[in-house]
Amino acid sequence: MSNITINPYCSSKWGGNIWEITDEEAGLKATVTETGGRLISLEVDGQELVYSKAELFSKIPDVLQLDRKDVKWDQILLGGEKTWIAPQDLFGGKVPFLIPDLGHYTIEPIADGLKLTSEVCPETGLQVVRQICFGTDGPGTFRITAQLVNHSEQNKLVAPWSVFQLLAPANVTVGPLLKGPEEFEGYTIPSGVFIDSTRQGYYEMVLGATGQSFKVGFYFSGEQGGFNVSFPSGHMLMESFAVPKGAYPHKGRAELYFGTGYFETEVLGPLEIVKQGKATQPLVVDYRML
Repeated sequence: MSNITINPYCSSKWGGNIWEITDEEAGLKATVTETGGRLISLEVDGQELVYSKAELFSKIPDVLQLDRKDVKWDQILLGGEKTWIAPQDLFGGKVPFLIPDLGHYTIEPIADGLKLTSEVCPETGLQVVRQICFGTDGPGTFRITAQLVNHSEQNKLVAPWSVFQLLAPANVTVGPLLKGPEEFEGYTIPSGVFIDSTRQGYYEMVLGATGQSFKVGFYFSGEQGGFNVSFPSGHMLMESFAVPKGAYPHKGRAELYFGTGYFETEVLGPLEIVKQGKATQPLVVDYRML
């Protein structure tokens, strides 16, 4: 018998309808929002691990009425785990597409989890379809899967892009890497952030609660890669994913961005030409809570 329970609620804090997924044996509770289709909260033994800004949710209806060029980043960074459309060049120097990023998702329960379906983005004709399932490899584990579906009449060269905003401070180990972390243009890695691990091809990042923002990309040496995130509470979140061959939108299969009070582990699918009515291959990320 499964120890996973799934219940819908209405929450003014999170902009309307939400779903809670509970893994009682592992002491895990996740909250998923219809607004933006996000895993907005992840508590383990009552300890929150996910960065979020609940005060922004009530303002989303007004933001959705704006032209994207008039929207600022601090209006849309709700937090949590979400799916963006890559590559970032498609944004045209603006914030991400408001739909699917902030729009309504239809949520339906599936076995030990939820299926989330966005509205079709009016700018790209793309739709995000996600699944969040718990207990995928025993207690304390969950899997998030994302695909982009093309409803436009044109072929699209795109990839799904998983972005998970977690609370800083934390220590993050990444690997196995083919080479050292790749800086993004416009960012400089602060000194003292990266420490060579005792394991060849692995690097540890020491992330404070505040500090200079930076972004780095990672090229992995094997068929599997991942992040291990250690929090001050003593909890560890292990994030793992396959590394299929192909051309990636930015700098490798995964990226990390550090901002004030939070950091983002980001995983990207390989670029694909997606025809009308077809979908990208699934982007699958597995998590284990220790």
